[in-house]
Amino acid sequence: MACPDTDGDDIDADSPLWPVRAAAGRLTAATADAGVDGVLHRLHLDARDTGVTQATAEALLERGDVYGLRAVLRALARAQDMGTADQLGAAIDCDPHGWTEAGDDRRIHELRELTSDEDAGVRAESAAVLGSLRPSDLCDEASFTSALPSATCTWIEENRSPDGCS
Repeated sequence: MACPDTDGDDIDADSPLWPVRAAAGRLTAATADAGVDGVLHRLHLDARDTGVTQATAEALLERGDVYGLRAVLRALARAQDMGTADQLGAAIDCDPHGWTEAGDDRRIHELRELTSDEDAGVRAESAAVLGSLRPSDLCDEASFTSALPSATCTWIEENRSPDGCS
């Protein structure tokens, strides 16, 4: 698929060159809507270079909206190799827009919203990210668990390691 860049030229999401695919991921993510979900998903799971995965995930998270976070969580749930999964997880963990004092409440709200998503993978990944947070990150344990469906809380408890991390 060719994605128009800001100059009206096309950037090829199927290019053999990873920098071109990474540029296509950044561009498509910045202007994405449901019509390009398939292309974004393919770029997230780029089998040839995790640089494409990273560029696409970072651009989606920079949007600062639930669409971008959902797309990254969806790709993370479907990642087949450890390198891709690590890259997607790192993008979420290190997102400077989502994990600032000002952004924490927004990100936690988005993750809570996504624990009820129609996609089981998105539900599981959002619950895993929430489960990895310390209760103090979520204000208090009571408000955390009351905001999640009981099945999600059960999943978090069953999958939490002894040190409290997922």
